Amino acid sequence: RTVLEVGANIGTQTIYFLKSGLFDKVVCLEPDPKNIRALETNLLINRLADQVVLLQVGAGAAPDTLRLKREEGNSGAATLRADKLPQKRITEVEVPVITLDSLIADGTLDCADVGLLWVDTEGYEVEIFAGASVLLSHKIPLAFELSPHFYSPQQFAQIIETIFSTYDDVSVVDDNGFRKITRADMAKLKTQAD
Repeated sequence: RTVLEVGANIGTQTIYFLKSGLFDKVVCLEPDPKNIRALETNLLINRLADQVVLLQVGAGAAPDTLRLKREEGNSGAATLRADKLPQKRITEVEVPVITLDSLIADGTLDCADVGLLWVDTEGYEVEIFAGASVLLSHKIPLAFELSPHFYSPQQFAQIIETIFSTYDDVSVVDDNGFRKITRADMAKLKTQAD
């Protein structure tokens, strides 16, 4: 009944998760201080603040402090994969980064309670999955944004290996709903997919 949402942005998905009635709690990770203010406001407006644990951090392979690169005027265009943001008007901010497995170790999360791992981090999935071995070993349902243009060929292959070595049922979500996808077909994706 808990969602672990990595890259909560301003709370759009957070609100849907809770309003759906499918989940009781969301643990949100959002590193951008500008987004945190809007996220907190959205939770208060929707009377959901008491159902959310909000952590102003990013997620990665190891604890660190990294530079979040963000496009001015677009709260959703920010990434820790700083070399891949194509926009021209960029600002940067240093943000703390934790591993998702540390949330299990410190008691913030119990794997048995997590019903969904939601990751929307503009190309930083390789590192996030590397720091989430405990969560992934429990085969917690995972939804993430796959952005092939953000990854090197090796990183893309690593994501595909992580997904297909962990999960038996893998789908792409598009305008036609859920569509099962094979390892070979995922490797052929050229555009962003969920």
